Amino acid sequence: MNTTEVYSSGLQIGGVDVGATALSLLSPLAPLNPQPAFKHAWESMTDRYTEYEIATYGSLLVQVIFYFGTAVPAFLFQFMAFMKKYKVQQNKQHTLAEQWTCLRQVLVSKSCIYLPLIIALFYAVQFLGLAVPYHYETMPAWYWMLPRMLFCLMCEDTWHYWAHRALHHKAIYGRVHKMHHTYNVPFGMAAEYAHPIETIVLGVGFFIPLPFVCSHLYVFWCWLATRMIQTTDVHSGFYTPWLNPLYLIPGYGGVRFHDFHHSYFNANYASTFTFWDWVCGTDKPFQVAEAKRKAAEVSGKKVTPKEE
Repeated sequence: MNTTEVYSSGLQIGGVDVGATALSLLSPLAPLNPQPAFKHAWESMTDRYTEYEIATYGSLLVQVIFYFGTAVPAFLFQFMAFMKKYKVQQNKQHTLAEQWTCLRQVLVSKSCIYLPLIIALFYAVQFLGLAVPYHYETMPAWYWMLPRMLFCLMCEDTWHYWAHRALHHKAIYGRVHKMHHTYNVPFGMAAEYAHPIETIVLGVGFFIPLPFVCSHLYVFWCWLATRMIQTTDVHSGFYTPWLNPLYLIPGYGGVRFHDFHHSYFNANYASTFTFWDWVCGTDKPFQVAEAKRKAAEVSGKKVTPKEE
């Protein structure tokens, strides 16, 4: 394990790097990567499978596990009476037949779009001579992932805001992005229900931060898992911040923020944070609706979609 890796947060006070200092203070208080089960599992994987198999099929497996691992609970919530109070769009739900149609398309996308892209990425990295370590001994400690994942989320969110907003242009929307808006009452599995062109265009944002942070396959998998958790959460249709640590990040939009986009369309374009929508003023309809919703909660009155 690489315990001598140098991290710079870019924030310095009196010549002292605040982020690096905080992590150096944290490291003696926390174990490195989980021991010994995680070490044994990782080394067993690298001994049994080739680099190609790990980087391609392993990456797809990580994506599938974290995508459905967070989408399936939200799917089950619709059958649990005690979870109905957490539903963002009350008394609205797509039929099981519609959800099955979505699932079939998502499975096709993962096998016919995502897997080929992952394989292409592997060969592109090999062609460029950019070796990505994947052995346990060179793996960065888990707490180094925290600032890296935040950086990745910020980069992807910036790309997603502007690319997503462009997809709503009248010349493009009907041909490409309208497919994703088939489901105006989002549910977890609908996160990747999209036109192939949209999948590729918005997917570019996932890769933008990698040249700056991806020093190990473990980093790539952590980012992949984080992105799957984020996108299925905001599409889940259920506001359950106590289940998702991403809600601890200041400015995280979450399910209410993105759910509004599916019902209103021309607002809240960002994927993760509220920053860009706030700067560009595209969150104003959401802020008005939220003010009405909160006022109604205080008065005990239920706000209908028309009133929002």
